Amino acid sequence: MGLHSFLALLGALWLPARYLMLFGGWGLYFWLLYSKPVLRIPLALYLVYIFSPAGKRALDNNRWPLVFRRWYPMYKWAAWWAPAQLVKTADLDPAGRYLLAVHPHGVLGSFPLMAIGTEALGFGRLFPGIRVSLGVFDSIMYTPFVRELCFLHGWCGVDRLTLLARLRQGPGSAVGIYVGGAAEAVYAEPGTLDLVLLRRKGFIKVAIEGCASLVPVLGFGENDQYHRIKVLRGGFVDRLQVVTKKYGGFTLPLAYGRGILGLSAGPWPEKVPLAAVVGAPLELPPFKGDLRSEAGRAHVDACHALYCAALQKLYDEHKDKYAPHRTRDMRFVE
Repeated sequence: MGLHSFLALLGALWLPARYLMLFGGWGLYFWLLYSKPVLRIPLALYLVYIFSPAGKRALDNNRWPLVFRRWYPMYKWAAWWAPAQLVKTADLDPAGRYLLAVHPHGVLGSFPLMAIGTEALGFGRLFPGIRVSLGVFDSIMYTPFVRELCFLHGWCGVDRLTLLARLRQGPGSAVGIYVGGAAEAVYAEPGTLDLVLLRRKGFIKVAIEGCASLVPVLGFGENDQYHRIKVLRGGFVDRLQVVTKKYGGFTLPLAYGRGILGLSAGPWPEKVPLAAVVGAPLELPPFKGDLRSEAGRAHVDACHALYCAALQKLYDEHKDKYAPHRTRDMRFVE
């Protein structure tokens, strides 16, 4: 095995292993708290700061240097594992503001990290002047030490105020979010593209409030990376997934990928081509008033319908090229 193949192997393993950061951050925190008495007061103050208003303001207005976004190698190595590309279909004007709506989440939500969350696929080169923050589930942004790693990538939480603060940082501001979120992971099946979208309208409201254009982003091949094991509805594993989704913001779908050294299954994703297709920006009609009013809800519904149509059009234009072996076309399942 050459160096290039070995690094690709490490990068591909990092995609599932990164979920351990949530447990590793807290594990490191409590280990230091227990084993290093001299650090107990600083660690206690650090934890208070994380959940304080000052810590919340740090989430909203990240001023850390984005050294990991450009230089952290793992995601670039992961892009070597299987052919991965970022496909540009239209320019993004640096004078505008954008909400990049990412589909699908898949089992692990890997392709947005390479395409949007880092420079592994050359986002900054294709879209100069756009400063994008990838939204990750809020639990990880309150995990000791891990939140600082996220700051160095330029990532942010996905609550409404944080997203609006990022969009209001001036021209060229952009945020990327997994619209379907963790609920979409349980629909991930090879050859399919089932999206949780019909009832997801919060991102529409954020785009309207933040005066941002909506940009659909489709990840062809994301659902083909892992084979999900179906669980019994109402069984222990199903209840565990419900609990982790409710309290942690993520799910733990049972799935397996590619093995090595003769093993038929393992944690590595399948070597299937990945194509992150970035659609044309959709400028939403402005609305002045309360989006919670009857007129506001009707406006949100109309904008949601416009977005669904734009997403469907993007899929139809590229499905034959990037999903030639699909078993069925894209569906909006809930």
